[in-house]
Amino acid sequence: MTHELGPAQPPEIGEEQLAQDRARVRALLLTRYEKVWNWVEDQMAYAREFERPLDPRVAEIGIRVCKEEAMLYRLSKVEPPSDNEEDPTILAIDRAAMVAEQLTVLESKRQAAKDSADAWKNHHSKEQEAA
Repeated sequence: MTHELGPAQPPEIGEEQLAQDRARVRALLLTRYEKVWNWVEDQMAYAREFERPLDPRVAEIGIRVCKEEAMLYRLSKVEPPSDNEEDPTILAIDRAAMVAEQLTVLESKRQAAKDSADAWKNHHSKEQEAA
């Protein structure tokens, strides 16, 4: 009578299986990112509705989801120029400028949320001291 000692080794995932499952896993990740983003939007709506500052951690989660989705779609990758484009260098610069501008806007929103949260904390602590 023989039996194995310890847990069985899990099957290894090979390159072929990774290539086959890439699209399915990308879709699964996108679905999960969308669920997290929906939660972030709910938190933002709640903060607006009750005129409370958005928790900076929620803002950070939202920024990370956006970055991860951009990476998933390879938005930072400059595509090779096609024959239809007249000047590919101008188009590549425009894309890079657009992404940089969007990141600047996201960063300013994150900073505004953090400043708002800090102001709320200071106001709340002053109310407690007065009471």
